[in-house]
Amino acid sequence: MSNDFSRKAIESLHAKISDGARHFSAPTNPAILPPNDSIPLRNPFIDDTTDGIARCSYCSLAENRKIVAVASEHSKKRIMILSDFPGYEDENSIGVLFESPQSPHNILHRLIERLGCTANTHRSFALRCVPRRIIPENGVSQCSRHTLTEITAVDPDCIICCGYRALKTLPTTPPLVICDVPEFGVIGSLMIACRERKVMIIPPPRELEVYKEWRSQVWELLKQEIPTD
Repeated sequence: MSNDFSRKAIESLHAKISDGARHFSAPTNPAILPPNDSIPLRNPFIDDTTDGIARCSYCSLAENRKIVAVASEHSKKRIMILSDFPGYEDENSIGVLFESPQSPHNILHRLIERLGCTANTHRSFALRCVPRRIIPENGVSQCSRHTLTEITAVDPDCIICCGYRALKTLPTTPPLVICDVPEFGVIGSLMIACRERKVMIIPPPRELEVYKEWRSQVWELLKQEIPTD
């Protein structure tokens, strides 16, 4: 008697569960779930420093940018080139910075390649998004925090700044007085990210593209001040 009662109770419970299940939609296959745009996927081919910079939203340039011009890895390098900002040509670059043949920044790449220091050079920008018409007032100052991040990660002995805009983003201690700085040449050893580093200033790539005679002066400076690998 008790066994019949238990069996009927179990059958009744199963019937209620089956009836209740009909009121719910079938489960979704996890493989076809739409992506959640609010959680960008982590790119396995870039390091954590690059990933953090690529997600930057500190200034208005983040709203309409196509790319963030930042190297895919940040390993120890002896030299760091800090250019001013990427152009439209750089938006179509594939892989490492300055690879587009049309980019004026390619001039610097060729000089470093000629010097034999390509493998020991990290390349970056003071402003890592392509500006649209004008540069926001806080664009360079906000991007300077990424300059500190990159310098800390790469730990270069020498930093080559391309123009005053790039120089202004250097987190020197004490802060650098720009009016006391020459337009071209070695500035000296400055305290940056907890140690002294040699800092140089050369014309921005766009000026080197226009004034071709300046390239030979830049070449002589680099050849004299940067030991080859």
